[in-house]
Amino acid sequence: MKLAVINGSPRGKNSNSSLIVRWIFEPVADMHFQYDIFYASQTSKHAELIGSLSAYDACLIIFPLYTDAMPGIVKTLFERMAERKEELTGKDVYFIVHSGFPEADQSRTVLAYCAYFAGLMGMRCVSAAAKGGSEGLRLIPERYQQNLIACFERLGDDIANGRPLNAQAVSGLSRMQRLGVFARLLLRLLPAGNFYWNAALKRNGAYHNRKAQPLL
Repeated sequence: MKLAVINGSPRGKNSNSSLIVRWIFEPVADMHFQYDIFYASQTSKHAELIGSLSAYDACLIIFPLYTDAMPGIVKTLFERMAERKEELTGKDVYFIVHSGFPEADQSRTVLAYCAYFAGLMGMRCVSAAAKGGSEGLRLIPERYQQNLIACFERLGDDIANGRPLNAQAVSGLSRMQRLGVFARLLLRLLPAGNFYWNAALKRNGAYHNRKAQPLL
């Protein structure tokens, strides 16, 4: 089994996606299994990346949710893949979408699009998984994340053997499907609910536009 892993995070190597990839594949490193990692953030190498996929049995595409959608670099990669559809037809593909949102439901629409895209490309979407609450993974000591890491390790064994992802492990990753009404109300009312977002806006000089509604 030879796998191409496409990391779609704009943060590239220093991303939660990279951490998740390590958790998935470290336990199967000693198997007769090879994987290579490509970074969608290296947009100048998209053509080279796509050209190399023919040498792999399957690919895993993993990326974070950005404002309820895939990062622009992933969408750009998909568009370039579509231009070379004949090179990818029949290829097996797995998708993992994670997000800072605690709710796994936030990623379902993008996952559905990924499966639809795979169908348009003539690729076989073997399995897909969603993980909410991923933004702080790099900051939490791994000894406190053993249950989560175990779920990702089970996915690695399945991918290395070309199987659909273990349903129990996928369910474990998306345990919180949707916050309850009371929890959503608290996040809306309490300042802490917007702390991370507001801090990012301030760093980028955009805090004064926090209530902007450009699409309206």
